[in-house]
Amino acid sequence: MKFKNLATLAALGWATTKAVNRFRSFERIEPELKKPIIYAAYDINNPVALWLTRNVGIGPIPPLSESIDYKLIEQAEFDLHVYRPTAATAALPILIWIHGGGLVSGKAASDHAEATEYAIAANLVVVSVDYRLAPEHPYPAAIDDCMDALNWAIKHATDIGGDAGRIAVGGMSAGGGLAAALAQRALDDGIELQLQLLIYPMLDDQSAVLADTANRGLTWSRSSNKFGWSSYLGHSAGLPDNRDYAIPARRKNLSKLAPAWIGVGDLDLFYDEDLEYAQRLQTAGVPVELLAVAGFYHAAERIAPEAPLAIEFKSAQIAALKKALHS
Repeated sequence: MKFKNLATLAALGWATTKAVNRFRSFERIEPELKKPIIYAAYDINNPVALWLTRNVGIGPIPPLSESIDYKLIEQAEFDLHVYRPTAATAALPILIWIHGGGLVSGKAASDHAEATEYAIAANLVVVSVDYRLAPEHPYPAAIDDCMDALNWAIKHATDIGGDAGRIAVGGMSAGGGLAAALAQRALDDGIELQLQLLIYPMLDDQSAVLADTANRGLTWSRSSNKFGWSSYLGHSAGLPDNRDYAIPARRKNLSKLAPAWIGVGDLDLFYDEDLEYAQRLQTAGVPVELLAVAGFYHAAERIAPEAPLAIEFKSAQIAALKKALHS
């Protein structure tokens, strides 16, 4: 009985500490980014939660803009969604876009709005990858699909009105981590990229096991991160893993990689690993533009798109794409 009482007290203490940390995080959020959904303590940390995330509460996919020519390219293992401005006449740069979802959820079709905005605002062709998800398809399925998409875009550039000599890779969250891994693999395969657009990228599995001392992780928690990484890697997060491109942050030599734009908020679970990766890239001689936003949590620009900070965050991405691909 005494052991049970001690266990109960320990559990209550842990729950209280977690609640206090979340409250402190809420206090630091920029007021314009505060939305009711961020107060929900929902974690993707088990198969049931994953099923709910994939199947329940998903709203309708936004309609495609009339200003976009859209094609669905069906592949054996995954599909590609191609977006090109209807008004374009010349060959345009290409952005390989990779959706988020913690490596275990999400789909390319849910990023219609982002792909459309990038295509129109930055005047380019977007090839969005519907890569296979873990745990059903662990490493290297997702990165293999992204690499196949890049090679497909190069091979079919003329068919989609694109320029194979001007290519960027990009993504948000898990998609940003896969974009970083894709940039590494492209370099090793002799493919030159103009930019890696890394939006609060999921780069290092260590953040899934280290204590969250900075009171971060509002909309993507440490437990969700642990589940995502473990599902993808096929073993518990934080263990030794030397497989190429599995964990982008573990690559030792970052020299000669494509220039990078990295954006992240200081309330994001990935804040420390993203800043560290940016510093390592710079030390290796890679041009880096880092945008670190105070009071900004994970996916804030999607949850509060009308907020001035969110608009500025997205505008900085568009500017980076224009500079890298049209200069």
